[in-house]
Amino acid sequence: MKFNLRVCKKVSFSILIVLLFLSGLYALGTFDAYLARSVNEKNYETGGFTYTGKLLDGMFTGEGEISFDDGLKCVVNFKAGTFSGKFSCTYEGCDIKGIFRDDNISEAEITSGSG
Repeated sequence: MKFNLRVCKKVSFSILIVLLFLSGLYALGTFDAYLARSVNEKNYETGGFTYTGKLLDGMFTGEGEISFDDGLKCVVNFKAGTFSGKFSCTYEGCDIKGIFRDDNISEAEITSGSG
């Protein structure tokens, strides 16, 4: 049996492109409505903070807002219940913007209303 290497490379590259495209759509949450998962918009209040956003199988997912009783407000992205991606917070005139990677802050910038 003889293989045409050029055809194999084209097929492999095409499969890779399709897989990357589908994984990107999955990361954006495009398939959540079609999967057998429970996705619902929710206001969740507990001692000390309020969460407004989506829950996926009981875990915070996508973009949500967290408001703490002391006045701190944050808009955060979640993936599988952990912090993931960009976030922004405001507290007593200060703004904090940054990025979470692996549930830890990897970049942050703090600015105050007074300059």
